[in-house]
Amino acid sequence: MCGQTVRLPIPSGHHVFCCHGCKELYEVLGEQQVAILKQQPGLRLESIKKESANAQAPSLLQAIDPQRTAFRIEGITCPSCAILIEQVLLRQHGVISAKLDFTESIAEIALDASCISKERVQAEIEKLGYTAHSVIETEEEDFAGAKLLRRFLLALILTAIMMMLSVPIWSEYLPQFPHALRTLVVGFLLGLTSIVLFYSGWPFLRGALASLHNRIPTMDLLVSIGSIAAYGYSVASLLTTQRFLYFDTVGLLITFLLLSRNLEYAARLRALQILHVAKRLIPEEMQVLQNGEIVTKRVEHVLSGEHFVCGHGEVVPVDARLIEGAVLADESILTGEAKRVEKGVRDLVYAGSRLFGERAVLEVVRSTQTLLEQTAQYVRMAQAKQSHWKRLADRILQVFVPFVFAMGLLTFLYWDLIRHIDFATALLRAIAVLVIGCPCALSIATPLAILNGAKKLASLGVLLRSPDALERAGQIQAVVFDKTGTITTGRLSVFDYLPKERSEIFKWIASAELPSEHPIADAFVRKAKELGLTLYPVTSFKELTSWGIQAVVEGRTLQVGASVTSGVVPCEWDAVLARWRTQGLTIVYAVMNGEVFAAISLSDELRTGVLPLIRELKGKGIELAIASGDSESATSLVAQRLEVQHFYARQTALQKADLICSFKNRGIRVAFVGDGVNDSPALVEADLGIALGSSPDIALEAGHLVLAHNDIQAISRILTTARLTFTVIRQNLLWAISYNLLAQLLAVTGIASPALAALAMMLSSVFVLGNSLRVSDFSVRHYLLRVTLIGSFGVVLWLLAFYRV
Repeated sequence: MCGQTVRLPIPSGHHVFCCHGCKELYEVLGEQQVAILKQQPGLRLESIKKESANAQAPSLLQAIDPQRTAFRIEGITCPSCAILIEQVLLRQHGVISAKLDFTESIAEIALDASCISKERVQAEIEKLGYTAHSVIETEEEDFAGAKLLRRFLLALILTAIMMMLSVPIWSEYLPQFPHALRTLVVGFLLGLTSIVLFYSGWPFLRGALASLHNRIPTMDLLVSIGSIAAYGYSVASLLTTQRFLYFDTVGLLITFLLLSRNLEYAARLRALQILHVAKRLIPEEMQVLQNGEIVTKRVEHVLSGEHFVCGHGEVVPVDARLIEGAVLADESILTGEAKRVEKGVRDLVYAGSRLFGERAVLEVVRSTQTLLEQTAQYVRMAQAKQSHWKRLADRILQVFVPFVFAMGLLTFLYWDLIRHIDFATALLRAIAVLVIGCPCALSIATPLAILNGAKKLASLGVLLRSPDALERAGQIQAVVFDKTGTITTGRLSVFDYLPKERSEIFKWIASAELPSEHPIADAFVRKAKELGLTLYPVTSFKELTSWGIQAVVEGRTLQVGASVTSGVVPCEWDAVLARWRTQGLTIVYAVMNGEVFAAISLSDELRTGVLPLIRELKGKGIELAIASGDSESATSLVAQRLEVQHFYARQTALQKADLICSFKNRGIRVAFVGDGVNDSPALVEADLGIALGSSPDIALEAGHLVLAHNDIQAISRILTTARLTFTVIRQNLLWAISYNLLAQLLAVTGIASPALAALAMMLSSVFVLGNSLRVSDFSVRHYLLRVTLIGSFGVVLWLLAFYRV
């Protein structure tokens, strides 16, 4: 079926299969279909998928919001296994698409949650004889490194015992021991070393076998050859009654290397913490309102638009909009900020937020693919993405590993055949070359920095919609902002007023406007609250269509509107009013008992944090511009308030995209920040598209980054984090390459023994780990303390082996 070699044949009728996957696939497809496929080179998966995709078309049309899930599958041995699982899943009603990566054994599935559940999909996979795990569950086990930690602790204990048992050997007292005791000591050493090498060191041996099978030299192959060479020579010396044994060298090698691997796992676990929190924090059930009654439903069965209740101290399981109540939300899981945020009616509340206050009623916005889930997914995706620096590191590794092999062989030949030193010493120096040249630091230099950068952005509430967004952000030279809804809130606020010395006018105007729901009324009420004014009660109220309002307050008749219906505007106000009109401001007049007593100008309110953002970007040398569909006067006013020199008014969606192209044609890396459907072409065209979290879905999809909390000031931190990330990557690569080349010289000349080589390699990785953690604001003091403890441990082990150096 799959064309691979049959190692464990499985007979079935008149046929023999390489695995149960081929056998099951044969039964699913039928003999005729298999005969057709066998006439063509390889398995024609396209023709099989086409039929299955057509069968699923109705489900695809019905699924308005498909749920996406992923499983890691154990037991896949050949491509037929992958095809079998895909075909069986695609024939299930409600499964929209199923794609299985044979190399990683990960199945990505899109399904209609109203027709089939995630648990049912998992059960169907396991019916075929495979084991399926949720990707997040599996990664929790992988990154926790429990097995790796056990291997290290066992190696540490046994190596310490081996060091003590080796003292008689290297002090040359062993021949004076009675024969029985000598045999017992040597036998213990052999047994302990075998456990350390073949159990604790199994991750390296397994990687080496895969390296040989795929004919690709790897770091695990370097380590394994060095360890097995020392072990094999020691066994041969034992059988030929040679004086010296190198069992303790094997133990030290494996122990130091496992310590390095555990440090790497710990760093990855810390950076991927949001993956595990997302799994543990979200409740599996929620209280949904149906026909006035509260019904308990599982989260995956809840649909968009349904209403649910959330009590004091409870965690919101979905992205939702508050429709009743006023609460404080702890969003620290997404923002990293412990301060609780006030939430009112129509405000968005994200999954993972913990609510405090009265019982709230919320409307489901997204029950799947919540902001928390997407953040976790994109952190993982950022880790997997091959950036420019990662590709460079891989190219270096492809050359460096064979180079180390060649250096090890030449070192052995030089010392053994040319310098004629004893075979054991020449072998040990060759082993030291292989071990010290193991480019562990080089291999983790890029992934760890990118992973910590992605985690830092996630803590700022920034969602990476593109896996190369971090790399793009590190190269930005200019930022173009949309105006309305991006650098402004789209909400009116008081800009100026007359007479200037009488702020108490807002006590009367806000009192009159309080019953109105008009945006202008909201601006006046907010201004009164800002000034700390207590409002009067309203006796009567009437809205006058297309003009304003009329109300009776404290026995006085007030009219607030776009023009003067009675009374005379003071002539001394004319110059100010003319300037307001030129600036494109909205002007409102207030009349009390037939006399004009105030004139107020209103403008689109600047978004909180935009002024500090502009100053910070200018300080970074970033070129700034504003593009808006609004009038020349309105756009000019905002540009003046922000002290932005370049602005472009009356821009259509395509003109904004053309503006971005003009920057790119000048060789400038440009970012565009927008929030509307009309911003989508510019978001796509820009080197970096940044969409606000309140944007329509089409704008969110167009952006490379999404500011989930509409915190526009995060843009400066995004650029800073991206630049720091790639500065750290350059430092890591330079350190790893320089350190390895220098260490090679020490090993070739015989200065570094295999044990010292392993310690040196570990310390190189420690530097890279610590440098990468700087990206996520990790405490340098705490890290230095840990490094000191690790270094002290290494020094103790080295001193125990001092007589070997």
